[in-house]
Amino acid sequence: LGASTPAQLTETVSSRRGIFSVYNQNSAAGELLGLGKTRGSAIGATTIVQSDDYLGSLVFYGSDGANMIESAIIAAAVDGTPGTNDMPGRLVFKTTGEGAATSSERMRIDNAGNVGIGTSPPSEALSIAGDIKLQGSYARRILVDNGNADTNFRIDFPVLTTAGAYITFYRGTNTIGGKGVQIFKGDGTDTISTFLRADGDSYFNGGNVGTTTPNQALEIGGTGPLRIAGAAGGTGTPAIIDANGDLRPQTSSERFKHAIADLDFDPTLISQMRAVQYLLNSDNSADFGFIAEELADVFPLAVNFDKEGNPYSVKYGQITVLLTKGWQLHEQRLAEQSEIINHQGRIIDQQAKTITEQSKSLASHEATIAEMKSSMAFFQKENEELKKESLLARQETERLSRENEAMNERMAKLEAMVEKLI
Repeated sequence: LGASTPAQLTETVSSRRGIFSVYNQNSAAGELLGLGKTRGSAIGATTIVQSDDYLGSLVFYGSDGANMIESAIIAAAVDGTPGTNDMPGRLVFKTTGEGAATSSERMRIDNAGNVGIGTSPPSEALSIAGDIKLQGSYARRILVDNGNADTNFRIDFPVLTTAGAYITFYRGTNTIGGKGVQIFKGDGTDTISTFLRADGDSYFNGGNVGTTTPNQALEIGGTGPLRIAGAAGGTGTPAIIDANGDLRPQTSSERFKHAIADLDFDPTLISQMRAVQYLLNSDNSADFGFIAEELADVFPLAVNFDKEGNPYSVKYGQITVLLTKGWQLHEQRLAEQSEIINHQGRIIDQQAKTITEQSKSLASHEATIAEMKSSMAFFQKENEELKKESLLARQETERLSRENEAMNERMAKLEAMVEKLI
């Protein structure tokens, strides 16, 4: 059209371009462009096509200055085994890359409606090989809705030999528990490594927070503190890991306790608590403390045990309670001993008073004094010594506990002398 020697079946140099077809009919049907193929070699043939046969293509060309070069293709092909009233198909979209003269497949829609971008054949409703960018003036969203309240969404990271890691988003209830995001390990065990719940407690099953090179099952990087919600306020409180493995604040208020009773503890056990120094197996650093196994034999309540019942750690923060209890019992026993000493001092004072009164009575018996002059001189000498000893006993009451036996001997002598005097 407009050209005397066209190079193609249809070629135009007119200012009017393109092909325009209108279907005039009072129905829902519209105009169509039909492209078809058989495996026959004659007009009107109906020889069946085969899988992967191309049925028709829309090919787009551009001139490179000398020739018409293929730039893009939209093609339809058989996508499966055809049969009577059965023609599975796929659409293939191809573009020509920079520096190339032929197009390559970029996207396809297979016979099941699965779409593959950068990969074929697509194994899911949408299979993409490459990065995805969501761009806009505000945050973009991916909406997943299967028509019910318990919509779940899963992202898999498969590997060639074993099951890969994957992330599951739970909108509603599920057998694993709760709404939220679950990250599963890539070891084929379907083990949850992280669960961020929107309706309950979240947890990490190994991993790291704020650091890319963790050395422990859970390592938290940064210089900021780790906060336990609900434990803040006041003057602060220490944290512990309880028997269930939970990190929680260590409470001591009466409102958190019941069955309260005095601690049943023998202070002599303190001497059996062996203090040691040692090197840690993990980093060979020096430290000191107790051996949990040894302390468990002395006072088991001072030890934390693992799930198998083996000694695991020492309740160092509560050792001061044992020391306090031991000191209180020690003070009580000192008070008891002091009372015994004071009681013995009062007995000695009473005995000295009795001796003094007996001395006065002896002085009134002049006749008896005359007969007992020889013994009276000895008695007066001993009486003066007893007075001195009685004075010393009152001044050194605290030392009488260590000299109790010696004092008893002196008391025995005094009693013997009294019997003689009587």
